[in-house]
Amino acid sequence: MSNKMLLKKLGEEYMEEKEKIKIFDDKKNLIGVATRSDVHRVGYWHEVFQYYY
Repeated sequence: MSNKMLLKKLGEEYMEEKEKIKIFDDKKNLIGVATRSDVHRVGYWHEVFQYYY
């Protein structure tokens, strides 16, 4: 893996730990915030949308 790719990966991992995302229950009620990594680890519903093309 190149240094550039490694730095990008490390940056993405850092952002996952720092970024706070609103989380919701299954009835769309706001229940709090969590880090991106916790959102995906636990499986919370959240409001973020990413589009790659």
